[in-house]
Amino acid sequence: ALPRPDTIDVTWSYAGGDLRFVGVFGGEPFALPKPPGRVVWRSPAVTEGENGSLVLPAWSGMFVKEVR
Repeated sequence: ALPRPDTIDVTWSYAGGDLRFVGVFGGEPFALPKPPGRVVWRSPAVTEGENGSLVLPAWSGMFVKEVR
């Protein structure tokens, strides 16, 4: 899925759960609600925003694992 032209949000599903990648490949930050599951990797510059949201700055990304 493309939430906007410079951002990608893709999920891979497998027997044990889902693995999601969100990446920003442009100059503007992108805020998203805190995803369910556990953040297993994120760029060091990713910060927490209001209400537990996560803010990905330009040229950053994160992986989230959700177990079924």
